[in-house]
Amino acid sequence: MNKEYFKILKEINSLESEIAKLEAENQEETYRVAKLKEREREALEEEQTLEGLLKQEKLEAQKSENLIVSLDAKIKKAASDLRSSFDSKHLEALEREIVKYESELELAQEHGLELLEKIEDLEAQVDEKRGFLKGIDETIREIAQEVAEISAKNQTQIDSKQKRIEIALEQIPPAFQSAYQSVKSKELAFSSFAKIENGRCSVCKSVVDRSKVEQVETHLAIKTCSLCGRIFIPNQALY
Repeated sequence: MNKEYFKILKEINSLESEIAKLEAENQEETYRVAKLKEREREALEEEQTLEGLLKQEKLEAQKSENLIVSLDAKIKKAASDLRSSFDSKHLEALEREIVKYESELELAQEHGLELLEKIEDLEAQVDEKRGFLKGIDETIREIAQEVAEISAKNQTQIDSKQKRIEIALEQIPPAFQSAYQSVKSKELAFSSFAKIENGRCSVCKSVVDRSKVEQVETHLAIKTCSLCGRIFIPNQALY
């Protein structure tokens, strides 16, 4: 076997690691936009909730205004009746009625002022939320453009590296190709490769039998660790 085959495998592995980093960066960039859109959706829901509350308070304020107008009219009528009445009992009844209406009017006016304060506060919150939505919409468009440019640049590099991998794979025997694809599918941490140090796998430290050591180091055969599954790289192909 040729020690260059192992070097090609290491090059392929390195290229795939670079591709994985580029793909992770693309996902991270996409996540940035997704998070902003999620915040925009939440803000839109908050705005709609505030607008619903504002609508309710305005309806309540209108009812309060109608009540104030009605009570004021009743007070004026009772006062007019009071001036034209000569019956003592009727006069007393009208006076009690006026006191009652005036008390109700005072409460209605206080309630009306409270409602106006609530409306002003809600209107301020709605305006603030609309301003936020306008700002985040502009931010999303800007970042989306930035992300698109980064992703396109990264994808160009990914395609280029993928092409190099395809060419490299054609330069190694089928046995090397299948061994590498098998190890790759296991998605091992750290590395897909190991070396033999003092008769043991350099990664998992399991014992490697002498015949396998000889096949790897002397005959440059492609072999994997029986425990962790990593491909053994002969010492002469390490550098």
